[in-house]
Amino acid sequence: GDAAAAEIRLADGRVDYLIIADKPGKYQVKLDDGTTFALEGRIGLASKLPDGKVELHLLDGTSLSFGTHSVSQQAAAYSGVIIAVDPAAWSFDVTPACADPSKLAGRNLSVDRHGIKFSLEVLRAENTGNATRLFVHCPPLAEVFQVKGQADGKLKVNETESRAGIVDMQFRRTGMEITGASGKRYLIDLRLLKERELWLRTANRNDLNREVLAREFPTGTEVKVFEYAPGMKITVPLTVEGEF
Repeated sequence: GDAAAAEIRLADGRVDYLIIADKPGKYQVKLDDGTTFALEGRIGLASKLPDGKVELHLLDGTSLSFGTHSVSQQAAAYSGVIIAVDPAAWSFDVTPACADPSKLAGRNLSVDRHGIKFSLEVLRAENTGNATRLFVHCPPLAEVFQVKGQADGKLKVNETESRAGIVDMQFRRTGMEITGASGKRYLIDLRLLKERELWLRTANRNDLNREVLAREFPTGTEVKVFEYAPGMKITVPLTVEGEF
């Protein structure tokens, strides 16, 4: 992949050396004084301080070295699949379990919501059985709608509860889930604000005719839209630092 290296000299005498790449790999730079700066990953920063100390910041990767100094970690990120959600606690369980859940607190995780990614802050994390429980800064329930009618591929709705701002409504709906009366999960592709409609999508377009939607989402019933749900993948980038 493509990578770039930079040397940044600050007024206080500190010198920063940065390697950043578009994809993980092995990258190495030889400095004018013969020092080797090497990264296995995507982003690494080394700083030479005015007092002679060296700081290393492995921001995305598994190892970073500057001369004789190095830091490393087993994985650049913790990732897994949501298997259960606790709406009251604003938490969800992920498998496989993280080897050291204490490393996750205070970090931002990425949720892959059917191809659409968004971030949540991890407030705390703990292992329970064979899963890691992550407590985040927002509830799973994003919106509640009341069904006013059905048409092929869409529901006409009124909003009864919202956690979103008007500006980001159209974009936040993409890839979110709703569940029909049968327990089947449907994806919301787009919401058109003026017409108050939810457009739905599934692998089989025949699932989306008006008759099916009338059975799955009867007029007058509530439709709940969730930010995160079982089956979604999460990733938490891990970092490591050292001072020498």
